[in-house]
Amino acid sequence: MVLVLDPCIIRDLGRAIFDWSTYISHVDCLYVNTPWEPIQDVSPWVVWLSGPDDPVLRHFVENEAEKEAGYLLFTPLNYPDFGRWMRQRIQIERAPEAIELVRISHPALARDIVGDNLIRTNPEGAIQQMILPDRTIGQWRHMAPESQKLPPQRGDDVTLLPELFEAFTRFNIRRANLMIWDKLDKQDRKALGGPALPSAWPELTRLSDEATQQGRTGIRSRVQYISSRCSEPRLEEQDMS
Repeated sequence: MVLVLDPCIIRDLGRAIFDWSTYISHVDCLYVNTPWEPIQDVSPWVVWLSGPDDPVLRHFVENEAEKEAGYLLFTPLNYPDFGRWMRQRIQIERAPEAIELVRISHPALARDIVGDNLIRTNPEGAIQQMILPDRTIGQWRHMAPESQKLPPQRGDDVTLLPELFEAFTRFNIRRANLMIWDKLDKQDRKALGGPALPSAWPELTRLSDEATQQGRTGIRSRVQYISSRCSEPRLEEQDMS
């Protein structure tokens, strides 16, 4: 069992990991030994866990999971082979010589490009199961192979899947909506169905999409739009007046 951690959420991630535990069997900074090594301060990290009582896992569950700072993977590969497998999936080539990094350490994006497209289409591949935190439902998601194996789709390789760019789009929309939620006040959150995010998420995403369709593409303008909509009288109240 390995833990994949997101440096965009946990600052100074390499140091933080060793603050969580005095003993770690294997840890891997994925940008090391790649062309991206000069920017390894924003590299995903992989920690091999000793079991359910591992101090790193305990810290993650208690302090980092609610921030979607990583996720758990189950793999049949050994330490060096899994590191090589992950390094092959941290970048894509959108066009010749146009290389882009994939934020493979965020659970929402990993759920799409690894979980949906690798586990379910190739359950005998490098990833057998995933356990991911999801703020939008307030629960953990578990992804495992379907009972009946689906036909392989272009092999065990995320960089070749046509759904990859759609996954990026969904991830960016979701990330923007979470940023909007963090900027809304308590009254607006309650009007959306909160105060808890999972209860408010359907209405939040609907109004955010509505704002985007009206040309409000920026976070600030969408926050203003949603806030103004939240202050409007409810339809039921209008009917009674």
